Amino acid sequence: MPIVLVRLDDRLIHGQVTVKWARKVNPDQIIVVNDKVAQDPIAKMTLPLAAPTGVKVSILRVNEAISEYNSNKWDKEKVFIIVKTPFDALGLVKGGVKFEWLDVGQLGYEEGRKRVTRTVSLNDNEAKALKEIADMGIKLIYQQLPEDKSVNFLEIIEKHFNL
Repeated sequence: MPIVLVRLDDRLIHGQVTVKWARKVNPDQIIVVNDKVAQDPIAKMTLPLAAPTGVKVSILRVNEAISEYNSNKWDKEKVFIIVKTPFDALGLVKGGVKFEWLDVGQLGYEEGRKRVTRTVSLNDNEAKALKEIADMGIKLIYQQLPEDKSVNFLEIIEKHFNL
């Protein structure tokens, strides 16, 4: 299964993804995985417009992404998955979607969240979900751009949360 990148980014498809990450991993398809976004007709219409030319975009619910993965639908494509929340990523892992690492790129600050990096803020439940992903063998990294050094994100979580 050629999943070339799984990135947690609440901005979904945007300039950094389009210009930097897509250029780096050269996907055939970007798959946005989030139940709410998959039900939003405006997002389904506008997100593909932000993707690089020639890259197919799918916007799926978590269970739809798991079904597509398990049916080997992505076997012949290089797939870049973007999840909006840690719970989306956890759902994929629990559903059997295999990938080596999760790039925790962006989760904006909102009330109830604690800022843990310049671009990532988490609440207790989000930190627990990420820890659970790590406990299932997925490496968590923090890497804003491909040219940046990757940092072990589990260490960041453990520094800020009592898990």
